[in-house]
Amino acid sequence: MSPDGHTVRYLFQTTLNPFSTAAMDQVNQVVEIAHRAQPNTALADADIEVTGFPAVNRDLRDYYNHDMRSSWSRR
Repeated sequence: MSPDGHTVRYLFQTTLNPFSTAAMDQVNQVVEIAHRAQPNTALADADIEVTGFPAVNRDLRDYYNHDMRSSWSRR
């Protein structure tokens, strides 16, 4: 917990290879579960962010897929 009480950091670790697509997909699952736990709590309006190799690789994959879909739809 940060001194101002506005930031909390959780560390989670899995047995998945952090560079695998399964780990990238797990990032989405963790965020979804965290969002589902928010309603009717003091954290209802909190932002949820994930960092680390799986999250960065997921973002790169999503950007790439979006760019590829955009370029194909313009043809």
